[in-house]
Amino acid sequence: MDPNPYTPPQAPLVDHSTRSPLAAVVVGAAVGYGLVYVALVLINFGYFWTLTLQGVPQEELYYRALGSTAFLLFGHLAMCPCMVAGGYWSSRLSPGGAVGAALSSAALVAALALLDMFGPFDLPIPFWSRVLSLVLPFPAFWLGAMLWRRHREASASVTARA
Repeated sequence: MDPNPYTPPQAPLVDHSTRSPLAAVVVGAAVGYGLVYVALVLINFGYFWTLTLQGVPQEELYYRALGSTAFLLFGHLAMCPCMVAGGYWSSRLSPGGAVGAALSSAALVAALALLDMFGPFDLPIPFWSRVLSLVLPFPAFWLGAMLWRRHREASASVTARA
């Protein structure tokens, strides 16, 4: 028995690589889409109250917001770091290819955005904003995968030096 109870174990650890690539894709998409949802709720809350305090009738809030190019651009920019986080986590949880998992998560998010465009309501969302909603997940999730790869390589070089 080792006299120091805080000594790390000497036996090699058992490899528990039972992670599912599908789970990595779904969790990454959920993280990215979930954070986007929270960010957009907060942005909408602030902007809608600003419009309301200016006297805009409640029935016109969505039409005014969706007619504002600056508001839509700000919303798309705010979505980017959220989706980067989704790409990071899909890559981190993937047992195999980090970039493949991140891009698969991006495809899932883009598919959800496309599905949302076929809803039974008519909001005046400009065409460029709809296209950006479909395209933006791919570079953002890819960037998240690159951040995970950089983090993993940095950790490996620190471990190798130790």
